[in-house]
Amino acid sequence: MSTEICRSDRASLFLVGDVHGHISEYLALLASLPPSSCSIALGDLYLGRPGVNLPVLPPEHKFLRGNHDSPSSAAANPSYIGNFGYVEEQDTFFLSGARTASWRVLGNSKYCYPDEEVSEAELGEAVELYAKVTPRTLIAHEFPQEAIPEILQGLIGNYFAAKADCIESRTCRALQKMVEAWRPERFYGGHYHISRIFDLNGTRYRCLRELEICEVPRLSPIPVSLNPSRVSPIPRASLLCSYFLSTRRR
Repeated sequence: MSTEICRSDRASLFLVGDVHGHISEYLALLASLPPSSCSIALGDLYLGRPGVNLPVLPPEHKFLRGNHDSPSSAAANPSYIGNFGYVEEQDTFFLSGARTASWRVLGNSKYCYPDEEVSEAELGEAVELYAKVTPRTLIAHEFPQEAIPEILQGLIGNYFAAKADCIESRTCRALQKMVEAWRPERFYGGHYHISRIFDLNGTRYRCLRELEICEVPRLSPIPVSLNPSRVSPIPRASLLCSYFLSTRRR
């Protein structure tokens, strides 16, 4: 079973950078999108904090969970896309969660959640599913380990120095396993609060700043003769997002 965000493979998919509690601005962005388009916010809506109330969105709009979202508050909202899964019509895999850069300092903060990252067991399931569906686009709140030095290159200050710690998180490690198992054409994430695009090891990476919005390009079909690894004797529908709804209930 796959998610049903976009109603057809011809619908435009938009991604939104970290929302950081600016719910009114986020809703205005969604209202400005072309008709029949769909979207996924890349997390850190600040769900669970006082005064932050996200209404149930139209079914074509979903959000990932970031490290600054209460896992229980996110799971309680029907617009939460889940801990991980696959959007078949857009050939896009997603993963929620991340580790707070200053987790050593904020470990006792009420806004630092012990389960901010997806569990090791679920990350293992996510890596396995990802390798089976071989998506052309991967989106997450966090980035693979290989991308972190490129994202932080040239940035100075205590904030970005703390962000470098994220490279050892289990989320970064899981995402690295994913891109090594199957190289996606495009990767989109947030978390680092800058806008940056770069190519690395055959993947086009894009980091979105706060409330930055971008459209995921439609990718033309790959001829089977050029990419035989996409041919599988297992019906794709039997693999898609088999853990999607179950992750929301864990």
